[in-house]
Amino acid sequence: SLELMAALALFTGYVVLYSIVSGQVRLRRWELNMLKVVGAKFGSVSKYLVLEFVTLALGAGVMGAGLSVVVSYFISYYVFEGSFVFNWVWPVFTALGVCVLSALISYFASRRVVNESPLVILQEER
Repeated sequence: SLELMAALALFTGYVVLYSIVSGQVRLRRWELNMLKVVGAKFGSVSKYLVLEFVTLALGAGVMGAGLSVVVSYFISYYVFEGSFVFNWVWPVFTALGVCVLSALISYFASRRVVNESPLVILQEER
């Protein structure tokens, strides 16, 4: 049941991330299309957005993994009165997994605005 709770928490987090990315892309639609007007390729605008959200996800993943190691140490040492053995593999792969999934979610959430023609935004009144 602990695995199910963890999976539900991750699923909820990624739904929230999709919502945040979609909202940010809609808010910055004018800016993103102006980048395309001045000569940025569609791919470079997409890479810019994905890199931005992957950087945020990397920071969150590293802080979350670090905090989980610290909490695990204190629980192991003070609650169970045992020794703590640090295994670096799980925190590193967790942080990298968060980054990869965040990159995919950011790409799919921003794809509609990134692929739209900059002509559409120029024809609209601001």
